[in-house]
Amino acid sequence: MITQENYYDDKEHVTNSMLSWLKQSPAYFKSQIDKKSVPTDAMTFGSAFHCAVLESDKFDDLYYVMPKLDKRTKAGKEEFAQHMSKAGDKVVITTDQYSRILAMKDAVYNNKTMSELFTSNEGVAESVNIWEEKVQDKNGKNHVIKCKSLIDLRRDNDDLVVDLKTTTSVSAFTSSIRKFGYDRQAAFYLRGLQANGLVSPDARFVFAVVEKEEPYEIAMFELDKSIMDEANLHIDSLLQTYQQCIAENYYPKKYEQFNGELNLVTLTSEDIYK
Repeated sequence: MITQENYYDDKEHVTNSMLSWLKQSPAYFKSQIDKKSVPTDAMTFGSAFHCAVLESDKFDDLYYVMPKLDKRTKAGKEEFAQHMSKAGDKVVITTDQYSRILAMKDAVYNNKTMSELFTSNEGVAESVNIWEEKVQDKNGKNHVIKCKSLIDLRRDNDDLVVDLKTTTSVSAFTSSIRKFGYDRQAAFYLRGLQANGLVSPDARFVFAVVEKEEPYEIAMFELDKSIMDEANLHIDSLLQTYQQCIAENYYPKKYEQFNGELNLVTLTSEDIYK
């Protein structure tokens, strides 16, 4: 059984992040699957912020705030060791990170629209959704691909799915959508929830975005149907590529074909001088 605790350890079910790896190249996908993932500082910060907003009652059980210490001194080193002992298995964050998390949380809760989203008891927070996608190979044979997603917030009474994002700039969030494939994420999450009958075909997906630095600007974004339709086409294509990789046990590099041949890339002046 896949839970929130072991979600990132499971590599059998396809996630949107894995589709992002696959989009870079099947070879890159394979390299990421094979290596042990280590959370970056940004990932740790994002997870802590999510917990503070979506599951605040669990925060003290999962995170330990490390006070500022001068570890260059003997006393500082000893105090640090004592705090690490107290922390145990908890994730350690700095006082600076904690202060920013609280300020960002305040930005969410002090806004009427966002506060109503995240403080209502009508939503289901941090839920794992598992489903199966069917794809056809080049011979017309059907295959099943196991998929999963971790849903930040699902509001059944509104037929609404909310994803909480941190960003350096809400004004530049459209660039983040392109860079990180958030359009595909929205479509992927919705089709998984629809497969299990948890939302309707008309369900909406909204990004609630909070800046990580003062003044902690906030915003909400929704992608229209034209973007979602295009994202679903990309998902279908990537799932077919994934199935071919599994079937042939071959993960070509970015410019390789499945037959082993290398594509010749013809560059134009626009590619070089734009």
